[in-house]
Amino acid sequence: MKISNKELLLLLEKNNHGCDAAKLADIFGVSTKTITNYVKRINDYKENLILSSNKGYMLNPEINIENERNSLFFNDDAKSRVNYILKNLLVENGDVTTYYLADSMFISDSYLETLLKQVKRSISKYDLTLGRKRNMIFLEGSEVNKRRLLSNLLQKENNNFFDTSNNFYFSNIPNLKSFVEQLTTILDRYDVYINDYNLITLIIYLCILAERIHDNNTLEKDIAPAYGIFSENKLFVEIKAITENFFNIRINDYEMHYLALIVRNNCTFFNQEDISLDNIAKFVPQPIIDRTLLALLKLENYYHLSQFSEAFKVKIILHAMLMIDRIQSANPQSNAMLATIKTKYPFVYEMSVHFVKELFKEDYIKVPDSEIAFLAIHIGAYINDNYISNDKLTLCFCPHELL
Repeated sequence: MKISNKELLLLLEKNNHGCDAAKLADIFGVSTKTITNYVKRINDYKENLILSSNKGYMLNPEINIENERNSLFFNDDAKSRVNYILKNLLVENGDVTTYYLADSMFISDSYLETLLKQVKRSISKYDLTLGRKRNMIFLEGSEVNKRRLLSNLLQKENNNFFDTSNNFYFSNIPNLKSFVEQLTTILDRYDVYINDYNLITLIIYLCILAERIHDNNTLEKDIAPAYGIFSENKLFVEIKAITENFFNIRINDYEMHYLALIVRNNCTFFNQEDISLDNIAKFVPQPIIDRTLLALLKLENYYHLSQFSEAFKVKIILHAMLMIDRIQSANPQSNAMLATIKTKYPFVYEMSVHFVKELFKEDYIKVPDSEIAFLAIHIGAYINDNYISNDKLTLCFCPHELL
């Protein structure tokens, strides 16, 4: 069953001595989390319209409810409404009707259809589609991509993410700062560096992992089967332990691989200057090392290049590992220079495409153009330092067809 703002306010008017979330959830046939989200949305529109106490929720007697009831929506611009629809699709696990959305936003059915077209465009960036059965709508796509979308919405929600009382998805998580302190203590003990931005990103992903498991939206397949990601590493095991304990969940092997990927994507584990081909296996899984070196060798042969330096090989191996992590966790990097690299440096971009095809030859993994462009920056810098002198290219390239 779905409820509207008006119905909730009307019920609270009749129960002016207070009504707790459990009772409201029972009356409307929804979860207490849904009730909490309704209350938050209403208070986002009108601060302190609904008060909370040990007696439950009640209307603020100092606010004239008649002045608010007919226009109750937190923001009436299209972007906010699109985000509102996305939040409902993610929080309610697909149990959302067009009637409910139109009613709760006080808009017409025709305008809702216009907004749903914008929703489709927004979710296409995450390889998600909008499913529909009669008046029911839901997200279709992988669980990992739904988490990417959710993470993006959460990062835009507000500047003070750790204040979960103001967060549409984590309002039921208490004392998040305690979890952050435990996490940073572990990272410090293992000499792992993480900046403030990546720390927030990591916390968001771990919270999403926990909430999705709570809602029975667990990963159903291994996202890192081919390369090995050191998920047995003591650091990851400790982070798993505090996450399970704090959120009262159980993390299976698939979720453990995902956890290891998101930790490694957001942290710095090594000083690149201390790494050589002799010790790189301590930091990178051997399958990635072997594949990368083979792809570099084929790149040398195809373009008739001199042997790449050891330092360059180390740099590309490390880059390949992180790129694979991002692709497997469905979290590729965006690249503002993509168009420039493609148009101004087509030869270097072509070399990067060739390298990527060799790297993933056996897996048929689709690598985003943005990731290829980042690789092109490394290859282009190496070409510039080793083959270009006095602004003239000393490398002569001859197509294979002419040999």
